[in-house]
Formats: sequence, C-alpha cells, structure tokens
Amino acid sequence: MILVKGFLRQKSSKMYFAISFVSLITISTLLILNTHYRNIVSDIYRKNSYILVTGKEDYFSRLKSQKSIVDIENVLLIESDNVKLSEEKIQTSQLSDGNKNYVIILSDKGRYNLKESDLIVEVPEFILKNTSEYSMFKHTKIGVRIKNDVESFIIKDVISAKFNRLIINSELYDELIKKSNFHSYVLRISDYGMKDEVVKYLSNINGIEMELIESYEFDSEIDTIQSISSLIDTISIICSIVIFLFSVIFLVLSHNILSDEMLKMRLELYLGYNNRTIKKLLLLKITTLNIILIILYSTLFGIIAVATNSVFNLSIYDYFDLTSIFYILLGTLITPVPILLLIDSNK
Repeated sequence: MILVKGFLRQKSSKMYFAISFVSLITISTLLILNTHYRNIVSDIYRKNSYILVTGKEDYFSRLKSQKSIVDIENVLLIESDNVKLSEEKIQTSQLSDGNKNYVIILSDKGRYNLKESDLIVEVPEFILKNTSEYSMFKHTKIGVRIKNDVESFIIKDVISAKFNRLIINSELYDELIKKSNFHSYVLRISDYGMKDEVVKYLSNINGIEMELIESYEFDSEIDTIQSISSLIDTISIICSIVIFLFSVIFLVLSHNILSDEMLKMRLELYLGYNNRTIKKLLLLKITTLNIILIILYSTLFGIIAVATNSVFNLSIYDYFDLTSIFYILLGTLITPVPILLLIDSNK
C-alpha cells in the first residue's frame, strides 16, 4: 500500500491524472454539444419533412427494422386523377404536397367525430394564413375513386397542419384501405445525419416507390439546419483533435511513468520481488490511479447533471450517448495494458 501511495504522489502520476481528467471532461462536453445540436437539427427536419413509401407488398416489418425510421404511419394514397371536386376553381393539386400526382388520406382516429360523408382538409399553416382560396373549400363536394367504387364526401372544415392531408371517418378509412392495391406509409427520420443512409436503404428495396417531401415555412429553418450542421462538423473535428492530442500526451506520460518504474523495478528485484509480483504491483498502481480518476470524473459529471437539471430544467443525459461514456471509461481502465506491453518490450 505504501508503494501505491508513493506512486500516486509522483509528479508523472499527478500530470497523468490532471491531463486525463481535463481530457475526459473536454471530450464529454464536446460529445454533449455535438448530440445537443444534432437533436436540434433532427427536430427541425422531422417536423418539416417525411418520406412517402408505397408498394404492392407490405414492407412494414422491413421499415420497422431500420432504427433511424420512426413514426411509421399507414396512409391511403389516391392518384390525383381519381379525386374530383365539384368546385371548378379549386385544383386537386391544392390538396397534395410534393408530387402532385397523388393525394394522401388519413383516418381521423375518432378525433373529429366525422360522419362517413364528412371530410376534413389539412393545409400547411403558412399557406392557409396567406391564401384566401381555401375558404371556398368548406361544404364543397369531393369524390374519391378506389378501383370501381366512388366515395362522395362533403368538406366539413379546413384546418392548419404541417402538410396537405385529407382526413375521413376511421371506420370508412379501414374499409377503403382494404380495397387499395397498394400499401403506403409516411415515415420520418429520427436523426438528420442518417437521412442519406435511410434513403439509400429504401432505394435498395425492390418494389418500393419512395419520395422525400420537405416543406419549410421559413427560409431561416433551412439556414438553421445548414449553420448547425456546419457547427456539428466543426465540433466533431475539434473532438478528434483533442482525442489525438490526448493519445500523444498519454504515450509520452506512459513513457515517463515507465522510465520511473523501471528504476524502481530493479530495486524491487534486489529486495526479492519476482517479476510477476512486480507486474501485478504496477498494474495495481495504475488501476488505482484510474479508478480514482473515474470516481472524480463521474462525481463531477453527476454534479453538473443535477445542477443543469435544477437551474435550467435540462437533463444532459438527454443529449449524451451513454455508450460514449462506457467507451471513455473503458478506455481509461485499460490504459495499464500498453504500459505493461512496453515493460515487456524493454526487457
């Protein structure tokens, strides 16, 4: 125990401890910031975009298996030519977004207590505010053809939403979707950074037609995504540089510790310790140092978590991947290994 205490008091051990502690806190902070900004971008993107997927086969299980796909919603997709409005001034294209060749119909799921003849039109809020044409929609008759059957509706109301949708009675919706020859889903992506990967994944599924729809109310939202994405890239570069510098410093400090211990090893061999016992003792010294480091790091991290939650009502664990903590701490614990390897190589 005396030898362990002496090891902890060494200048090289103190430098190793201080630099490791600062590096852990710095890397953790950068990872938290990175995840925090990724969440901001992903929230903006998720609210303003979706992917429409349709095919003759039901691919629900394959869509659900993709972890980056969330909010899978079954929809009824109708070609625009099969939707007819009694008011000639109203264009079918005003009922759709993105590709004007189709209209999306949803179930009201009991939210609006619609009769089978009722229909609600959802229109993006910013369009509804700036366009008076939609006032003509109310009480307009609309016909929807599915196969050889035509369902007639009266538009009960026009409400603001994020995208263009038609909403009908849930029971009627269930009947109509059984008649459809296609399985259609609206998907959202959990992480903006995974957009390209998800699009590529869907593109490789045979029999699926896919379309990415984006609708931003303000140009500032697009600017925000671009600027924060650039900031995320910068943080990632800084984090990589910090990890690289820490690795170099760690190797230098490990070499210094090794040099100090090599001198002591000769003395310990002279005192009668065998080589195996000396190695175990060195492992105990460095492991003790790292355990103290982990305890202080975890304590400080916990204090910061409690403080941010109390003052700002914000949980930093919502912005930090616990897997990253695991790898950081695991990396700290296994640091004795390269030092022992260096000892073997210097024999």
